[in-house]
Amino acid sequence: MELCRRRYKNPLFILTSDDLSWCREHLQAKDVHVLGDSRTEPPGPGRDLALLAACNHTVFDYGTYGFFGAFLAGGDMILADGFAELEHEIVAELRVGGINATFLDPDGVLLPHCVLCT
Repeated sequence: MELCRRRYKNPLFILTSDDLSWCREHLQAKDVHVLGDSRTEPPGPGRDLALLAACNHTVFDYGTYGFFGAFLAGGDMILADGFAELEHEIVAELRVGGINATFLDPDGVLLPHCVLCT
């Protein structure tokens, strides 16, 4: 999120998650907004995906849901890399597909490319 704050003027972060309690506890900031639980509140997960697709840029983890939101949105895709010995399949697909993404190491340092990309 700090990278986005440096890159973009007045970013606004909209969080969707299946663990909203964790998000509220760990990602509190004036520019962060947590949506309600789409699993239990109408209109459901489609709302979250539609909202993610309407964003300019996306910070996401290794879930397919976040990936598709990021892919549909266009703009920068920002995700962590280098947490595991094996390359995550989402990272592999980004690499193989030639899809541009920004990778951060476990300490939040910008990587020139994904850890296991050649």
